[in-house]
Amino acid sequence: MGRLPIVARERVVYLGHPVNAEEPLEEPADGCPGAWYRVPLTGDLEPYRRTRTDTGDRVDNPRFAGASWLVQDMVMEFEREQEQSRAYLLAAIDKIHAADAKRRDAARTMTPGPLATARPGRRRR
Repeated sequence: MGRLPIVARERVVYLGHPVNAEEPLEEPADGCPGAWYRVPLTGDLEPYRRTRTDTGDRVDNPRFAGASWLVQDMVMEFEREQEQSRAYLLAAIDKIHAADAKRRDAARTMTPGPLATARPGRRRR
């Protein structure tokens, strides 16, 4: 979770301050996605987390099932943030693949040459 590096050739400036493209600032509108993985609370929740399967389901964890409602609520909120982060990454990857496919299709199609407007030869009267 957190913001991905910015891929830019020019210098990035945000609110008048230069930004390191490898560690960009997080948009205030996004909340603070980095806070979810930078606080010690996430380490405390680790034993209660449920593993995500490829289909998006969660594998049951006995510690999660026996935890208080507060711990379960925090773990579920953490899992929701994980799902949002995963959806964002998949959307970004799909956008890149769509742009690549569009570029390949444009390179594949050949544009026809100029069309002849008149045939050479005699004119009819």
